[in-house]
Amino acid sequence: MSTTPPPPPPPGDDPFTSPPGNGGDDDSPGMIDTGATAVAANKGRVMVILGGFAVLILFLLYNIFDSGGDKNEDPEPSEPRPIVQVPIEPPVLPEPEIPLPPPVIQTPTIPEPTNIPILTPEDDSALKQQLLQRQRSPMLVSDESGGLLGGGASTAPAGVAGNDPNSKFAAQVAAS
Repeated sequence: MSTTPPPPPPPGDDPFTSPPGNGGDDDSPGMIDTGATAVAANKGRVMVILGGFAVLILFLLYNIFDSGGDKNEDPEPSEPRPIVQVPIEPPVLPEPEIPLPPPVIQTPTIPEPTNIPILTPEDDSALKQQLLQRQRSPMLVSDESGGLLGGGASTAPAGVAGNDPNSKFAAQVAAS
């Protein structure tokens, strides 16, 4: 037979109640201290403050919307003031402006036409022949012979373009 343990003892006091003498106002057992009286103001004091605000608002509204009929009237009628007529002077008129004379524009001179020689087909073909002779001259650097600067057979590296004499010359200078 097995023995079962005994049941636990009954709980003691309620955990939500405070023991007497915990610093509450009335030190009554079984009451939770709420502290409400220490925070809230007396109802009479609140009513006095609200009444003061109401009187202040009514006083301001009365002063704003008061017609003030007796304030604007003069207590004694005064003698009428004499009205003095000041002579009106005519305004000073501006003098009319004298217009400036129109500007003098000089006519531009027409320049003489430049003398351009008129080419005939015979002269034109002669000029073409001279230009072709200059291009074929050995004094110029060319692809094939090198001319004055090339000095004979072409020594251009393999990567240089074959029809550009400037790149060949640059490659020769860089190689030396």
